[in-house]
Amino acid sequence: MMRRLFILSVISAVIFLQSADAQNYFTNAVDDLLGTPGNWTAGLPTNSINVGIIREGDSVTNSTGVTYTNYYLEFQTNSSLRNLKYAQSGAAMSGGELTLNGGTISVDRGLTTRGGAIWTINSGTFNGELSLWDSGTTVHINGGSITGTKSIVVRAGTVLNINGGEVGSASTYLSQLGGNTVFSGDGGVANFNGGDCYFNSVIGCFSAAAIMRYNVIGQTGSINANNISQNQNSETTIRINFQPGTGIPFTIANSNGWAEVEWNADRLLYNGSNSTEWGGLTWAGATNWNAFGRYYRFNFESNTLSLAYEPPPSGTAIIVQ
Repeated sequence: MMRRLFILSVISAVIFLQSADAQNYFTNAVDDLLGTPGNWTAGLPTNSINVGIIREGDSVTNSTGVTYTNYYLEFQTNSSLRNLKYAQSGAAMSGGELTLNGGTISVDRGLTTRGGAIWTINSGTFNGELSLWDSGTTVHINGGSITGTKSIVVRAGTVLNINGGEVGSASTYLSQLGGNTVFSGDGGVANFNGGDCYFNSVIGCFSAAAIMRYNVIGQTGSINANNISQNQNSETTIRINFQPGTGIPFTIANSNGWAEVEWNADRLLYNGSNSTEWGGLTWAGATNWNAFGRYYRFNFESNTLSLAYEPPPSGTAIIVQ
């Protein structure tokens, strides 16, 4: 019996050591390029059981114009990813997963996520243009910061979930957030679940038939922009939807009447329905007490739109005539 226990203990120890050795770390053994197989302790990190880990203090470079297919990467505290110096175009990551747990991704020529890739930003900093392409591609911003003066482009079939952290900053706004403004085709979906966001413009799409959807969902955070649309057809292709219970205010600094304009044009929605679908509800009606039932209404002050929840005081009798 003791001999059997000893053998099992040895087997368990071997399995543990093999598991520890299976971690795939970036080493700079050959150069600092992401796509060099010899830089990884277990080869290129191109499947989910061989995640490439960029450890504290390690710096990785992506090659200009290259698409990295099905890479699985985790960036840890004080690690970094950057473009080649003097890069003339950005890189792309198609499929796979990227997790930023501290560290910095600094890509002045941009980094495109496509092919159903899933990115999760928990902490750290992303600096540069972020473009979401292809159906199923999803980016979760749970914390950390998106910095610089570039744009976030959300194309057809893609989803941007802003759950926390800071996107832009009060001192340096990102250029814009929106759909495909260069080519025809739909925009995607941006869900605001938390965090503070700052954009010079929130925009729609180039094609007048396309739609870029903004869903205001969470309890905390803020959405701050200077303008709503600056590009051809962009404003007509926006849909801003406030979900029941949201506590996030939406500010367009350069327009004191933007919310009424959007409501009257059926581009501002409550719980997925516009003015027409609410039976032709006027803006005055939408801002009146209990406009949408359950004590919800729109509240608009200066240039900021929010959802007001105003239940009557306890014990109040409501008479319906």
